[in-house]
Amino acid sequence: MVELYRGEQDYSVFSCLVVALQKLLHVFDSTPAFPALQSYVRDVFRPTMKRLGWRPTESDTHLSNMLRSSVISLMGYVESHRYYPRGDFYVAD
Repeated sequence: MVELYRGEQDYSVFSCLVVALQKLLHVFDSTPAFPALQSYVRDVFRPTMKRLGWRPTESDTHLSNMLRSSVISLMGYVESHRYYPRGDFYVAD
């Protein structure tokens, strides 16, 4: 189903996808399926990230700025697990 939204540009739609995918990623975090899910999310949303870029432009709307923030958040979550497996980045009390 997510595949149908490849390249989605509407913030309202994309924000729902981000919430659902973040929950799925969290559920599968410590399972053997997690790397495949990570790869899939990167593959589907990398084009959107490339199109939006890291920095706002003068032609960006408020919604495109919000979309950029959501994409960066999702991709950051996916990428952080490549370098910091679950629990490795928490500081013990």
